[in-house]
Amino acid sequence: MIRTFTNTYKFSFVQGANTFIYFIKRIPLIGKKVPESFYSKTKAKITLGIIFEIMSFLFGFIKKAVYIGVMIALPALYFSKESGNLQEVALQIFFILSFILGPIINTTFMPRDEKPFNMIRLMRVDAKKYFISEMGYTRILAFIHFTPVMIVLFSPVKGLILTFEFILIRFIWEFIHLFVFSRFNKMISNMDIFIGTLVIICPLLAYVPLFFHVNIGLHRWIYDYRIIILLFLLSVLSLRYIFKYKRFKDIGKIICTKDNVLEKQKLVKDVQFKDVEINEKKIKVEDLNSNIYENKQGYEYLNAIFFKRYKKLLSKSSKYIIIGSLIVTMVAIGFILWKPSGKVGIIDFFKNKTSSWIFVMYFLSTTERICKAMFFNCDISLLRYGYYRQREAMFSNFKSRLKRVVVFNILPALVICCCIIFILIASGDPKAILELSYLFLSIIALACFFSIHHLAIYYIIQPYTANLEVKSPLFRGINTVMYVVCYMCSGIDSSSYMFSLGVIIFTVIYMIIALILVYKLAPKTFKLK
Repeated sequence: MIRTFTNTYKFSFVQGANTFIYFIKRIPLIGKKVPESFYSKTKAKITLGIIFEIMSFLFGFIKKAVYIGVMIALPALYFSKESGNLQEVALQIFFILSFILGPIINTTFMPRDEKPFNMIRLMRVDAKKYFISEMGYTRILAFIHFTPVMIVLFSPVKGLILTFEFILIRFIWEFIHLFVFSRFNKMISNMDIFIGTLVIICPLLAYVPLFFHVNIGLHRWIYDYRIIILLFLLSVLSLRYIFKYKRFKDIGKIICTKDNVLEKQKLVKDVQFKDVEINEKKIKVEDLNSNIYENKQGYEYLNAIFFKRYKKLLSKSSKYIIIGSLIVTMVAIGFILWKPSGKVGIIDFFKNKTSSWIFVMYFLSTTERICKAMFFNCDISLLRYGYYRQREAMFSNFKSRLKRVVVFNILPALVICCCIIFILIASGDPKAILELSYLFLSIIALACFFSIHHLAIYYIIQPYTANLEVKSPLFRGINTVMYVVCYMCSGIDSSSYMFSLGVIIFTVIYMIIALILVYKLAPKTFKLK
């Protein structure tokens, strides 16, 4: 068993080192200095492998902290504002999501990656030894990564108890997975209808009752020593069953097939581009008529045809944003009419929380989806030709697309501005419309900013491969940094005037820099990978 774990870890270590080298080689400037021989150089590879393992281990703490923070702590803070029972609310959410939903959809014996295929089929590792060693290693890591954030959210004693019970519950659910497979020859995690239903029901059970201040009183018994002993005994019996289980080879045969691995890879690719794939049978005949753009030439002509033909696909997100904005507006107006005293808080939000629109407009931007659609339906074919990547041609194409992308983002922004005006009128403070005119300008400026940003990043990095995969660490890194920056900016306290002025100036400067970078770098980077 120990040898199996050691071999598995060595394999993961080498795979992690190769992945790390692959990503480093694709970082601009740095990547060119990393030779192909790094894949075979033992000392360099070991060093990079160690760095990768340390980063992966530390990132585990971040992932658990983000999960607990976003899914449990923040909702608990919101729902416990009046009652003050933060820990009780957090426990109720954590119990449903982590004690029930998590162990059912995420089991060691039915993973969704290629690791078991590599180890069992390619490396000829015994299936039973592999699964049991993987289960033990995963649970130990989970205990280590969960403990700090659980202690912070609850308390040292309660946090340790909950983390310990969380691991015990996982062992019990692993037994249930194997028992169901033994009796019915089916894996619970492969029952799509059941899992889909559970994914919908469990979050509803976790959050909806809290709107009605329903507290099931888990804190009264979850920390009881008798419950801890009961869970411990059940987990011991579960582990006894697992260690004596004789059908691990059958599980290995089911999940460790080449077709299964290829199907998962294809599914990932399909999911990434499914939202920008168009059904050609549904394209209207008038959309195929290119004669209406006879007065246009070059890339203006090409993009006019493309955006006309794919208008329904490209405008889908904008339509959803507009509909959502109108619904929110009607709800807000209804709330003001029902409870007039609430209008003070709404007006105060618009006047004093102007910086929060950075985060809002970041999420509402449709440019990244449009870029993906352009690559999938156009650029993946044209990038094979040299003329399409020439500097002047590429820059002309970029400017032509930028104009159209800005329109797609400005329309929802204008609707949002109109919605704010209607809310202000309903609140009985039409004078605030003039005061917030700078806010309207900043919302439009932010729509332009994110249009330029995503399109420029697409041209400068071009993260998509010919196999419809995203393999650019720089692209992911920039998106992460942008997310963090937008989130941090949403907490800035500033007047509407200063905020709007800053956004407009920054957008203009950013646009100039983006145009220069696209002109200089895109001819080298905007290519098919």
